[in-house]
Amino acid sequence: MEQQVFINEMQARFNLRQPKANKPTNIYLVVRINGKQLKLATGVKVYPEHWNKEKQEAYVSFRLPELDNRNNEIANNKINELKVSFSECKKYFCDNPDKIADSLNILKDKIYKGQIKMRNVSVKPATYAMDGFISENLNIGDSTKKIYHGNVNKFRRFLKANGISDSWNNMNLETFNSYQQSYIDVGSKNKTIKTVFSMFEMLLKEADSKHNIPFSYAESGMRSFRLYKNRNEKETVRIVLTEEEIDKLANLQLDNEKLIETRDLFVVQCLAGTRKSDVIKLFEDDYIYDERRNVFVIKTQKKGVDAFIKADKIKPILSKYPKGLEEPVTSTYNSRLRKIALLANLDRLVDGKPIYEQMRSHIGRYTFVTNSFLNGISKDVIKYMVGHKSTKMVDEVYLQLSMDNKIDIVAGVTDVEKTESKRVNASISCDNSKLFKEVDVYKYLFINDMLSDEVRYNNDVYTLKQLSDYLQTEQGRKDRYDLIKQILEQRCHISTGSMTYDFFLNELYDISIMEYITCNHNEQIKVGVNGTNVDADEIFSMDELQEMYAERYTVNRCAELGINILDVCNLLNEKNLTKHLS
Repeated sequence: MEQQVFINEMQARFNLRQPKANKPTNIYLVVRINGKQLKLATGVKVYPEHWNKEKQEAYVSFRLPELDNRNNEIANNKINELKVSFSECKKYFCDNPDKIADSLNILKDKIYKGQIKMRNVSVKPATYAMDGFISENLNIGDSTKKIYHGNVNKFRRFLKANGISDSWNNMNLETFNSYQQSYIDVGSKNKTIKTVFSMFEMLLKEADSKHNIPFSYAESGMRSFRLYKNRNEKETVRIVLTEEEIDKLANLQLDNEKLIETRDLFVVQCLAGTRKSDVIKLFEDDYIYDERRNVFVIKTQKKGVDAFIKADKIKPILSKYPKGLEEPVTSTYNSRLRKIALLANLDRLVDGKPIYEQMRSHIGRYTFVTNSFLNGISKDVIKYMVGHKSTKMVDEVYLQLSMDNKIDIVAGVTDVEKTESKRVNASISCDNSKLFKEVDVYKYLFINDMLSDEVRYNNDVYTLKQLSDYLQTEQGRKDRYDLIKQILEQRCHISTGSMTYDFFLNELYDISIMEYITCNHNEQIKVGVNGTNVDADEIFSMDELQEMYAERYTVNRCAELGINILDVCNLLNEKNLTKHLS
């Protein structure tokens, strides 16, 4: 069915680019035709305070200086000229209704009298202009700009290889659909495709805002561009060096100073887990050193987040460079790493290729995170070490467990399985022959649905269920947060300024029930196991609960943060929460 078109609904208005500016601003002709909007430059300016919005013209008055009146008359003359051109265009469409489908291009041609633009049109290649947009953008860092320039370079090569002119006419839906397909064909990750094409979307919209570039985002069809999921996405195989391979590198005899510095820098990366740019700060003494706890603290260059680095294995290497690195770290860093790995005979095959052919800077980061995890360090501690605010990047990018690692964990060969099983209360056996024979103590004591027994606190008796319910309220959660924060700051000398509320809720969630039961335990507590009540003399003593607590919590939580169980108990006994319980 043909679309109806009402010629009088074709409207044109003149708008100011910056109506609140205190200097002359551009006047635009904004036209609506066939349900589409087109913004055209008039080539004239006006002071915003001289603009009559209702009459769509600039003021000309004896109250204004002669020069301002002259400028405003020039603007009004141009506005009147464009009004006439627009009226002629409407008449043309009345006489040639079959041309309305191409109304926007015809209007531009009529308005500009056959010229594409009134100003000098950019004749430079489109990708050249994109590089310019990237260089001028103050909101992205230098490292990101380098990646963006690389993406544009790759796109430029694609255009050349496929015989597509590097012009704005070809920056359209068809071109970018073809370019996306080229990524899919080589098995690129969906995340990579999304990142690359989000960048191009930004660049094309920037081009659309430039009046000397003949490009319209709306007319290019890019609003219809869609990312397609690559079902043939290759699983990324990232290399993690074993401790034996790190030792090979560290002990390798080299006679070239550049290679020695490169090797030492990379070994520190493997031991610290930070990026190359951050590790350099250690060699330049750009850090805070906690001598008592032997920890370096550096501010990461990319995110500006603190990274905490254990100094014991790193200090001997840094001591070799009292004046810092002799050679600047250049773009040849990765090629030097590959040469060093070859000399060290790192020939283990990963994804069908020897390690020495694939060596690069970021392997140090993958190596540190994975080996730390395999050595029993929790992800929440690792995130502080590598300078991240959450464990998301640790899980999704840096933690690279091989098939053998996973088999070891499941089989219980590594300490990770033991540590993780404690955290989730998988199975805790007890020595008390009368009670809890090979049963999961915490399952019966601390699951909310089972909390029906009593605890005495300040001469009042509360059920464990009541206590648990309170601790899950907003006020209870806040009390727990304040309590732990106080322990950390006052008793353990750990600053919590950068820690978040979620950290305490998520990482120390199960502290609540255990602490209160431990600190307020008495003979009135009755524990039901499989629905059976137990006499008071058959339940755990305070010492037994303390021992269980020390095994489960102190070893796996407090030890990581330097918290003493006695500090926890003493502070809890000082805090009166009775008024919150009902």
